[in-house]
Amino acid sequence: MNNLINRTLFTLLFSAITIVGLSSVLQFFWIKAKIEHRVDKTLIREKSVIKKQLKGLNPKEGLSYNTNRASVKIISNSQSITPDSIFNGSFLVDNELINYRILQTIISIDDQHFKIEIRKEIENTNTFIESLYFTYFLTLLLIVILFVLFKYFLLKNTWLPFFKTLKTLKYSDLQNQQVSFSSNVKIQEFRELNNELTTLAAKIFEEYQSQKKFIENLNHELMTPIAIIRAKLELIIQSENLKKNDLKLVSDIFMTIDRLTKLNKSLILISKIENNQFEEVEEVSVLSCINEVLNSFEDQIRVKEIRLRKEVKSDKVIVANEMLIFVLLSNLIKNAIFHNLDLNGTIEIELTNDFLLISNSGKLNKANFNVFDRFVSGKKSENSIGLGLSIVERICNLYFIEIEYIQSDNKHSFRLTF
Repeated sequence: MNNLINRTLFTLLFSAITIVGLSSVLQFFWIKAKIEHRVDKTLIREKSVIKKQLKGLNPKEGLSYNTNRASVKIISNSQSITPDSIFNGSFLVDNELINYRILQTIISIDDQHFKIEIRKEIENTNTFIESLYFTYFLTLLLIVILFVLFKYFLLKNTWLPFFKTLKTLKYSDLQNQQVSFSSNVKIQEFRELNNELTTLAAKIFEEYQSQKKFIENLNHELMTPIAIIRAKLELIIQSENLKKNDLKLVSDIFMTIDRLTKLNKSLILISKIENNQFEEVEEVSVLSCINEVLNSFEDQIRVKEIRLRKEVKSDKVIVANEMLIFVLLSNLIKNAIFHNLDLNGTIEIELTNDFLLISNSGKLNKANFNVFDRFVSGKKSENSIGLGLSIVERICNLYFIEIEYIQSDNKHSFRLTF
């Protein structure tokens, strides 16, 4: 019921059934009231006829007579005259239960009181109302059938251009190919929509290609002067007249250049991830990547005397770009080492088919900030550029991996749910 045609038809069908249903109820009560009003007038005329007939009979108390239509009985003078009472009732006639409209009243003729009950059969009225409801039922059934036929033979053809446009949008790579939408559509609104989408798709393609080229040029333009500065600094270091203070200054410049290089590479990596430029995917073993990352950080773990505990319940294989998964795990484990205790800290890694949990000991940080924001770090260092966790978050978003940061009991944890 969630697609456009079904929701439209359901709304129209519900409205039609509601209108027909309410009109049938209102018409039922209106017709019933009109019929009963006409029958009541007939009963009152019958009462007048019977009253005229009784005037010439000079009946005595106790006299009574009955017909299929009326019942008359002389009652004592002590009973007072009451207003007419009209209601519906049923009587057994020839072993058949017949519905009647009944008038009961007491009239006075020459100081005598007569109790009169007049009946008029209304079976024909009930049959008419039943026929009316049967007609309404057939009308509703016809409406449903017409709506189904309307959906499959008219509405679907009307909305066909829209669904073609939607399919083109769904399966097209607007960033890497020029996409055009058909303008040969009879319905004006769909034709205008396709024209606007064609213009929008062209802008997306042009802007993406321009941004992609800009990133490539930026990387080249930045790395070239950095390489020149580094080469000239190396020449300065080789100078025999270099003083100790000058050597310290050159060393600081080298560290700044290294930091600038890392920053440039990280920003370019984030841009490429956001623009989905890592299209090559394969089956990647998470356990293998973890082992490779741990091997690369073996020296840092040993220097800080960190105790490493790894619990693998099952390996997890995901379809992704292997380099990005390596970057993801590398940044998380590097973060666990960097933000650990200075000595005798711990790192715990737990891997199952459903999640990966990386925890490290460390002081709790009471500052209120989002660890995934760019250039945010709970612990400042000249070696940190503040983009590692931002890159982690973007890789997780790219492959629909849910990541959660947990801080409790002097422990920092990142949980990745696959």
